[in-house]
Amino acid sequence: MWQDGAPVWLGAEWDFAGDRALVKTVLLDSPAAKSGLNASDELISINGLRVLKDDVEKFAQNMKSDVNYEFIVARLGKLTKLDVRFDKGPRSLKEIKIVDRALAERAFKR
Repeated sequence: MWQDGAPVWLGAEWDFAGDRALVKTVLLDSPAAKSGLNASDELISINGLRVLKDDVEKFAQNMKSDVNYEFIVARLGKLTKLDVRFDKGPRSLKEIKIVDRALAERAFKR
């Protein structure tokens, strides 16, 4: 059985250095990757609003899918503008139900 993903998803994990918000990881084929966000980018602003450590969670809760956001990131000492579009999170496996237990047991005994 499948479980629907989060209504808004970026596909990046964050790390923090003091008040600075840094991209820790970017998942392959995620909205973050498709937008050009890279690991070790420092998020400076979203739509012109400065982003610090305490702001990351607040911004994430207010984002909408299928809306373009302008991210300014610092990458290798240079400011870069990225057009980022959040998407609906991927589905995940919630539960596996065994319909024919005898058949399943025979399959695992091989």
